[in-house]
Amino acid sequence: MRNVVPSVVTFLVFSFTLWGGKGPRLAQGAEYFVGGPNASDGNAGSREAPFANLSFVATKVNPGDVVNIRGTHNITGGGVYVGRSGTAAAPVIFRSAPGETAKITGRGMQDFKAPLTLAGSHLQVRDLDIGDSDGFGLLVYRASNIQIVGNSIHDAYRQGIMAFAEEGVPWPSDILIANNKIFHNARENMGRNKNGGWPGAISTQRADKISLLNNTIYENWGEGVVFNLTNGSVARGNTVYDNFSANLYMDHARNCTFEKNLVYTTGNEQFLRNLNNQWSPASGVQMANEDYGGGSSNPLASNRVINNIVIGGGWGFFYGRYGVGGGMKQTIVANNTFVRATREMIHIDQDGHSGAVFANNIFSLDGGSMTQMPGGASGITFKNNLWQGGASGPASGPGDVSGDPQLANRNGRAAIDVRIAAGSPARGKGAALAEVTDDFWSGARTNPPDIGAHQHGSMPGQNTGGAPGTPGTGGAPAGQGGAGGQATGGNTANNGGNTGTSGG
Repeated sequence: MRNVVPSVVTFLVFSFTLWGGKGPRLAQGAEYFVGGPNASDGNAGSREAPFANLSFVATKVNPGDVVNIRGTHNITGGGVYVGRSGTAAAPVIFRSAPGETAKITGRGMQDFKAPLTLAGSHLQVRDLDIGDSDGFGLLVYRASNIQIVGNSIHDAYRQGIMAFAEEGVPWPSDILIANNKIFHNARENMGRNKNGGWPGAISTQRADKISLLNNTIYENWGEGVVFNLTNGSVARGNTVYDNFSANLYMDHARNCTFEKNLVYTTGNEQFLRNLNNQWSPASGVQMANEDYGGGSSNPLASNRVINNIVIGGGWGFFYGRYGVGGGMKQTIVANNTFVRATREMIHIDQDGHSGAVFANNIFSLDGGSMTQMPGGASGITFKNNLWQGGASGPASGPGDVSGDPQLANRNGRAAIDVRIAAGSPARGKGAALAEVTDDFWSGARTNPPDIGAHQHGSMPGQNTGGAPGTPGTGGAPAGQGGAGGQATGGNTANNGGNTGTSGG
């Protein structure tokens, strides 16, 4: 079962009245205000005489214009559609007025619509509070060269942020989503009674080159991040925790990267999932190829999961052979630290895996099973991993290490808690990999490298998680960030293919 954005989205473009030449034309590079005292669409748009409605100014902006939003705007019906564009040198910016936090709500929003839909190019949305939507929080529709930075996006019925295009049209691309807080979305599954098809907090469905940098993504009733039907996308330096389903999920993704993310669970019961009569936290990292009908094929290939820290969760890493399957192709899972999974540290369903490599990872288990791999390791190379708390089984390989990795605080949930001590058996026992040149905190790897996300001697605080040039207010705390949908569909609950274990 899946939750696919229906074709109703395709006529969003027809549901808005375009500017017909009445009233003043906005000057290029102008600064405008919307909301606040004495607001009226008959005004000039200055701070003293602001416009009243976002929909009014959205049809008039030109390259270089800055729209300063004040107060609270409840958007109903089809929402505000921004079909106009800026340029690379002169983007159009929608932001909170300086020194303020404007609120955009969507109570009364039509389903599968958003209070704000970005459909042009070179558009930016900055430092807004977008919440309480009865549809999406923010929709990027067929749009490219978009920046969504420093916002708080929460309490949407469906996705918090959705990047989407229909089959047969150019996919949106080059979308930066940075330093945002994304929480309490996917309210349609608040009852935690859906068997699949829940939305993700941040989701793609036919959108390429998405950059998710230094966001805090938590307490959503679906996945945290869903890279689905996407190519060349990266999630780096995000803090992701307490989501109902997989925290980081790749589905029909190619040449995509999960890197330097901190993923954990606090055990918050509101976001546990009932699988086979056992309430469990979400998996840390998950992959699959679900079935979204005709035209959805973009099977997993050439993906990277590198330098992530995954603490707790039902599963550390999960590959599910549900939907169309196809296996992990040319996939590398390297130099991650997986700690304290409650059910299985690694779950990999039998499938057509080929060229997959799991190397230099720490797997430190408390209870549960270390590996569940009913098809064995066919098509997957395991090497130079450190195992603690259980037998590696079919995941054993050359260069493996068994023993206590000597983490700074094995029971903690902060990134600094998984630093290895000077005497750790992980020191210098990794395999040199061209794909991994630094560690979670951007410290250089030696040759041979240490196993796990931390290279001993690399210090937290070297990289504060902020990507240069992406200012905002919602990012991960300093020292926890990394360097610098259909994503609507949750994982299909088909009892996990061959194993009898439900999908993540």
